[in-house]
Amino acid sequence: SYEKHVKAATVKRNRQDWNRYYAGEDIISKPIVQLTKLDIDTFVHYAIRMHKMNKHQFTNFISILRQELDYAVELEIIDRNLLNDVKISRRKVLVPETKKEDKTQVFTREESSAIKALAWKDCKSKRYYKNQLLPLALIFLLDTGLRRGEVVAVRYEDVHDNKISIRRFFAHHEKLIETGTKGTYGEIA
Repeated sequence: SYEKHVKAATVKRNRQDWNRYYAGEDIISKPIVQLTKLDIDTFVHYAIRMHKMNKHQFTNFISILRQELDYAVELEIIDRNLLNDVKISRRKVLVPETKKEDKTQVFTREESSAIKALAWKDCKSKRYYKNQLLPLALIFLLDTGLRRGEVVAVRYEDVHDNKISIRRFFAHHEKLIETGTKGTYGEIA
């Protein structure tokens, strides 16, 4: 089934997007073989306007419809995916995303140093009696740029010649460690 081959976080997001964008809409009650290009075009543009979608939201929204129609083609229910014929001028219809200021997204060197100093102080005070490594993990995150899910999945055998190979991550939604990484990097010196 679909859920066995896709990460739980993706399944969850797709369900949320289905409920947000598709549930209760007329298009889902129309048999797929009766859908026209106009039906799809009208629905897509209506949904974009109604939900004031940005590029990211649109990508998640449209992937559900595209995959459903592609699957119907694969099962030979329909001859072709009519969504491919729908023209969407993304620049004209999607809400532009406002880029967050860099200063709100990245710690300055001074902020990073202050956080590390506080973490060392917490570590030495044994304030985190249940997990005394927590402050050290924060320092490790700041120094390496790893994601928190990657840090908790690092194992001793991942360290070779003062390098860490990032091979796994902790998938928070599934509560399990998965192979691979979100990014394209693999080693931290």
